[in-house]
Amino acid sequence: MKKNLLWISIISTLIAVVNLIVYTILACLDIVEMRHISYLFIFGYLLCAWIPFFLNLLFKTKFGFVVITSYQIFLILSLLVGSLWGLYKMWDPFDKIVHFGSGVMIALLAYALFKESKNNKISLFWLFMLTFSVVMMCGGVWEIWEFTTDILFHNDAQVTEDLIGRMAIMDTMYDIICDFVGGLIGATIVVLLEWKKRKSKENSVEESPRFDTIQNDENV
Repeated sequence: MKKNLLWISIISTLIAVVNLIVYTILACLDIVEMRHISYLFIFGYLLCAWIPFFLNLLFKTKFGFVVITSYQIFLILSLLVGSLWGLYKMWDPFDKIVHFGSGVMIALLAYALFKESKNNKISLFWLFMLTFSVVMMCGGVWEIWEFTTDILFHNDAQVTEDLIGRMAIMDTMYDIICDFVGGLIGATIVVLLEWKKRKSKENSVEESPRFDTIQNDENV
């Protein structure tokens, strides 16, 4: 698993380098707007892309192929396609789609980490609350990131310029709502997966012959 994650991280690094070179060339030719924050997006993508590898290296955390692939796709869509190349501003629904998809993806990622825990025997209700809470926490952290970069780099990721009152917070609230809905669906999927896993385990235990029954059969 560590080798696969290493290769995925290396490929992500190549993607970051390609985007860095292409963006710099296009910015120098005045084809795209030169923005210092764009380099922060590339660095952020590169840093986040290596997180699963280091988690596996330091804590032996295992990730399924679907989860890690979804995570990498999310990073590309949010930090490169949406932020670096500006698809968020060119197509408004793209932002909400990414937020909704990230809610589902983060719930599955939280479940993958939960399964690696030694003390993972909790009720399905608390498993739902756990994964849903992780989604909302990540959504809140992302909004803090957007707020901070807007202030430091005079960006407008939260779409507040020239707006007042409720309209100034509309984009942020829609993002949080999309995180909320995606988190609900993702946490529901997690509960169904865990329920199926526990049910299958119970059935296998019930179907296996008991030790004392085998002993009695041998004595007879």
